[in-house]
Amino acid sequence: MTILPLDSRQARIARSLLGEPEVASIEQLAGTLQLTHRVVRYNLPSVESYLADRGLVVRRQRGVGIWVEGEASTRRRILDALDAAPGPAVL
Repeated sequence: MTILPLDSRQARIARSLLGEPEVASIEQLAGTLQLTHRVVRYNLPSVESYLADRGLVVRRQRGVGIWVEGEASTRRRILDALDAAPGPAVL
């Protein structure tokens, strides 16, 4: 199976989740990235799949927020890979 790279918007969402050790709401994430919460929600499944294929789990809990679980070294490795290989740009 071929895994498609994240597009530039999805990569921004992934970077934000990986760089944030605390739980954040979708609205906080959207505000930080200057996106709508709808755009963030629409792109989360792709981000979740991408991170899951690399050993991390995105957790979402209503009333609590969203966060990534996994080893710090794995998070750092994925962040470095995202920075090195930007995906297709979203217009």
